[in-house]
Amino acid sequence: MFNLAKHHIIAVFMALLALVIIVPDTASAQSLVLNNTDNVADNSTLMIMGASSATTAVVGGTTYLFVSGMNDDGVSVFSVDAGGQLLNVGNITDNSARMLAFAKSVTTAIINGTTYLFVAGFSDDGVSVFRVVNSGSFNVTTQANVTDNSILQLDGANSVATANISGTTYLFVAGTNDHGVSVFSVNAAGMLQNVFNVTDNSQFNLSGASSVTTANISGTTYLFVAGTNDSGVSVFSVNAAGQLQNVDNINNNAPPGAGLTVPLQLKGAVSVTTANIGGTTYLFVAGWVDDGVSVFSVNANGILQNVDNITHTATVKLDGADSVTTAVINGTTYLFVAIFDNIVDSGFSVFSVNSNGKLQYVTNVTDDPTLKFMGASSVATTNIGGTPYLFVTGYDEGVSVFSLKPSGGGTGGAVLLPGGPVGVFQPPLPNLCCTPWTERKLETSFVSVPGPNGLNDNFSLGYNDLATTNTQMQAYINYVNAVYPQAYSVRVSFILKDFGAASTVTTGGNVVPVATSGPPVSALNPSNPVEREWIVGGTGPVGPAFWMAPHQLQVNHWYQIQTTVSLRTNTGVKLGLLEAECLTQSRIYRVSTFGGRGINGGAILEISDGKSIIKTVPVRPRAQNTVPVETNRKLKGQKKIKNKVKNKLKNKFKKKFKKQKN
Repeated sequence: MFNLAKHHIIAVFMALLALVIIVPDTASAQSLVLNNTDNVADNSTLMIMGASSATTAVVGGTTYLFVSGMNDDGVSVFSVDAGGQLLNVGNITDNSARMLAFAKSVTTAIINGTTYLFVAGFSDDGVSVFRVVNSGSFNVTTQANVTDNSILQLDGANSVATANISGTTYLFVAGTNDHGVSVFSVNAAGMLQNVFNVTDNSQFNLSGASSVTTANISGTTYLFVAGTNDSGVSVFSVNAAGQLQNVDNINNNAPPGAGLTVPLQLKGAVSVTTANIGGTTYLFVAGWVDDGVSVFSVNANGILQNVDNITHTATVKLDGADSVTTAVINGTTYLFVAIFDNIVDSGFSVFSVNSNGKLQYVTNVTDDPTLKFMGASSVATTNIGGTPYLFVTGYDEGVSVFSLKPSGGGTGGAVLLPGGPVGVFQPPLPNLCCTPWTERKLETSFVSVPGPNGLNDNFSLGYNDLATTNTQMQAYINYVNAVYPQAYSVRVSFILKDFGAASTVTTGGNVVPVATSGPPVSALNPSNPVEREWIVGGTGPVGPAFWMAPHQLQVNHWYQIQTTVSLRTNTGVKLGLLEAECLTQSRIYRVSTFGGRGINGGAILEISDGKSIIKTVPVRPRAQNTVPVETNRKLKGQKKIKNKVKNKLKNKFKKKFKKQKN
């Protein structure tokens, strides 16, 4: 939970030291000011680890921000006040019925006065629909869940968009792995009915379909689809029954528009959005492989004409462009581009859009220790009380908020028109997103098991295969393989180090270890560590469950478990795709005894991050502990462990163990 007092003090301080960027506004005498109003990082309550998409809606007079978290398999909801401050009001988690595993994209629609939230689950191959209510307090209820089948195109559901056509709301879902799009009608209760499906062919550019958006042009609704693998875009008209008719297709091999010297920037097309400027609709496409953006005018028949292309330079930063959206402020349309890139350029770039669709570079904002969009994954806009706001999500951190105001005259009647559903995250290469294996996963994956002589005896740390960890790691490698086929497995290597018993200090009332290096425990060789591996298309980790140094760990002694994560080819070759901050995780463990009756006495397992003790777990006597084994797998040396325990058990259990042994 947030410390609200501290949260708002920091916000006021940031407002005073706001990031102010002033640029000429070609449509007026005023200038644009970007003011950072709030920053929220993921924590144990929120569901924004791997924040991948954002959208907004006004419900009951309150503006809400919805952020999907790929690694958390869920969605966090924030109210947004008039000053651009965020307050977490709800979190939606995955379960056996919902389609939220690897939640990739969110959008909303109002049907007969009721707001509905639509979420695409990449790993669940489906869509969930939620009814959003604000009747004095925020609440969501599940209305529908639809999963892929032989007809639908939802395998790798990656992007969602809606449109109202002749009074009927339609939902469009891009399926990356199915290379197609499914269309659903949405009734007043939020229930989905499939009305059309289209898949890739030699004419379309739907391979790796990654982003969808819609626009109404001269009374006809058009659907625009970005195909990442085809490095192109397909355009479809949508009739009143929700049926699609292909009207145009363009890929990166096409020549640029007349008079343009920069080629099309459609390689790895990953995000699309539209804007109407002076009566002409323009389509903006982000190409994360080309590190650029292409702009097309769209005529009344849905035909595309390239009008501008802009690519990454030392000044115009577009390295890893992966999401686009627009806003209209004081008559000028602005384009915002999220830049995934790496630690250097991760952030967003801003362009003004002229009446002919040409882009003029405005500025770039990069991540820093205060902002929370490292690995910028999506951008979204809204208007609150006449002030436009920009929301930027960061796959590795959280979400940041910026107000967008003209200078020298307040808002000046500025109007913000969101550019439609924002594009969704697609990791560029060679800098992939971090895996779901985190230090939080590490600290919950080990249990302390005492030796046969009680709690004061040497103990072991046993690894547990947690179902949530296995599901998320399996989903991660399946997803990465879909966009980068050379990645065959994700591997976690474990090394144990001895930190000794005497290196302790007192800080803030907690006894904490001094995080100094120590020699590896002899039972584990750093050159041959214990490993867990998840293979593309698998059902769980490869390899048996294991102990860390069985019965060799001393009580009242600190030990560090360090893990290293890597992506591998099918021959085991390590791929250098992960950034340094994603590679290693560690936690420090100690079993502390404090006396008691009998040989067991009393003991707790203390877990530290090297700065403070973050968790304590009571250690039960050995007879009450369970050996961490996988289903249908046996530990090596299990018979020896049973033999040691056997002599400590009552006579009535001896025959049972003898029978099992025989």
